[in-house]
Amino acid sequence: MAGEAGRLAKFLWTYKLGRTRLSYGPIFVWLEPTNRCNLRCPLCPTGEGLGRKRGEMTMDLFRHILEKLNEAPPLLLTLHLAGEPLLAGNIFEMIRLAKEAGVQTTLSTNATLLSPEMSRRLIQAGLDSIRLDFSASRETFEKVRLGASWEKVYANILGLLKAKAELNVQRPIVRIKEVSLPSASHRERVRAMRELKSLFHGFPVKGFSSLEIHNWAGAFATEHEDLGEAHRRRRGLRPCSHLWTSLAITYDGLVVPCCRDLEAECVVGDLKTQSLMDIWNGEKLRAMREAMVKRDVGHVALCAKCSRLYQNPRFVFYTFGFIYMRLDQLFSGIVRALSKPRR
Repeated sequence: MAGEAGRLAKFLWTYKLGRTRLSYGPIFVWLEPTNRCNLRCPLCPTGEGLGRKRGEMTMDLFRHILEKLNEAPPLLLTLHLAGEPLLAGNIFEMIRLAKEAGVQTTLSTNATLLSPEMSRRLIQAGLDSIRLDFSASRETFEKVRLGASWEKVYANILGLLKAKAELNVQRPIVRIKEVSLPSASHRERVRAMRELKSLFHGFPVKGFSSLEIHNWAGAFATEHEDLGEAHRRRRGLRPCSHLWTSLAITYDGLVVPCCRDLEAECVVGDLKTQSLMDIWNGEKLRAMREAMVKRDVGHVALCAKCSRLYQNPRFVFYTFGFIYMRLDQLFSGIVRALSKPRR
């Protein structure tokens, strides 16, 4: 925990000073087991059809990347990017190997494939946390998650929670995000959240939150062009902390600076041939950080139209969400140790 705290402190100090060469490695890494998906969600670029080739990361490449990450191990490895991670046949082995390397793992799934057997295998592999998107409204859920069955997903989520209880385990921490239509009013969202919580009353869900609508770094600029403009009118540009905390890796080993770059349009490196820190402090990423510090991102295609720059700083969710997970793990271990009968 001390090493983790020191690394987070370095980030906060470096980010505040606007430095572009970083003494620490990426804190959060997104890795794409596959960019294939079994749904066609209208609010996701993957659902509309990616321009890049579909594929799945091989275990040889995953092991190679894990060795590269060992140069500066991330505090959290997120095993999803553009696709549905449970479609990847090697997902359990990836989790297991990452855990053996001492890296915390998490993933987000649409839960359509989260069968009882799948849940047990995720638990046994050592997954630390999982995020599930759901809604108490069948109509809303099936509109936002096009191709999914409300009843099946609800049963699958309950199955995961019951499997944890049966196996008497604390991991993975389960978090659920409420999905609402972009047109939903604040009152409707509050009611939807209340109804969602009631569906899982009595089950060990660690947190509920609302799915924030954004324009996927401008990928939906035509259909959702009002998002960025609305945020610009409300507040000024906030230097995006992703460039100081995170990297994303596609299934074929390419590195992009942001988990919103689902099309891999802004490639800053290739872990098949480069080291992690060479990419992290490479010319491309440093130039992007410099543009962000100067609040001059108009020429940075990935960032120029992104509504995230005018929303709340993203490091708050990832950084403090991670700290919560680690503290929860620490205190749960202490409680279990104290509750053991003395000999």
